[in-house]
Amino acid sequence: MGKKPASSLTSNDRRLEELASLNQLAKSYLSRKPDSLPDSEQSLLQAIGKYSVRGKRTRISWRVAAFIGGLLLSSFCLWFFIPRNVLPAVLRLSLIQILPYWDWTHLKDVPCLWKKPEDVPETVQNTTVIPDHCVVCEDLIGIYERPGGTLNAVQVGDDFLVEQLPLILRKVFMVEPEGPSLRLNPILKLHLDDESLIPCRFLTNLRTKQAFQFNTFLHKVQRKDLQVPWFGFWEFCEHHHIKECRPIIPRPPELPTMLEIADSFWFFTASNFTSIKYKFVDLSYSVFWYTQMSGSSKIRLSPKPPCHEVCHSMDAELHPGDALLTTTDLFEVSWMPGPEGEVLAVAAGAL
Repeated sequence: MGKKPASSLTSNDRRLEELASLNQLAKSYLSRKPDSLPDSEQSLLQAIGKYSVRGKRTRISWRVAAFIGGLLLSSFCLWFFIPRNVLPAVLRLSLIQILPYWDWTHLKDVPCLWKKPEDVPETVQNTTVIPDHCVVCEDLIGIYERPGGTLNAVQVGDDFLVEQLPLILRKVFMVEPEGPSLRLNPILKLHLDDESLIPCRFLTNLRTKQAFQFNTFLHKVQRKDLQVPWFGFWEFCEHHHIKECRPIIPRPPELPTMLEIADSFWFFTASNFTSIKYKFVDLSYSVFWYTQMSGSSKIRLSPKPPCHEVCHSMDAELHPGDALLTTTDLFEVSWMPGPEGEVLAVAAGAL
């Protein structure tokens, strides 16, 4: 950058330029003839140099203070003069806009973005030291399966639920293909008739005019002329919603009486949707009871860290009348709808 014209320089600018020139001259003079000057003159030149450095540091400090002050003032204005919901809305719209360039959606399915050192199993002389709670699933290569009616509630509770072992019960409840509770449209109509049924979690592949609005999704998928395949699953967390939906889910005699379905309720739905990737189900309770009402679905149980280093992921396909009971302390649950026809499954969670 060129120097300012002499007429535009303030007295402070002139003083700073003079000090800088004098400091440069002093440095040059000292570097050429350090021993030819008396001690008093050398001390004077060194004092001038220190004064110039101190002035430079002062200017930097003022600039940093001005930047921090401006940042604080901007934060104050944003916090008190802009509505609270504006910034989250701008952030969400920005994230939607960058989806074609960076798919960030998988990050919400990651339980831990940064692994702690203690989450990694210790290795001593090439031998993995297995954490105590991971020995439960160390030799588990598949989900236990039993035909319906072969176990009682005590066996299911003591041998599987307490031991944290996943269990599939085949044909554990009767399926009436034309029954209203097993068809997709009556279930969707039930939601539309009660507008207070608003889920706390909701995921679908459809993009509605009102982004991610649940009621708009329900109206859209009920159209008989809908041309696109779709899937959707959602969770009800409010107690009165769970109480209203509880009669829908089958409760066979094999289900332990200690398991109270009162904490969460899920619907899993799809129509002709060919999926190539499992959809992560974000569960916030310790027991998951899943029942397949119509169509088919695939369930994947993936061990949580640190057990993922020693335990296997397990897949299973469920058909109408099948049910899955698992704990979520060791496993994460993912869901994939069958590719043909309508798919309907309901699930419940308990602490």
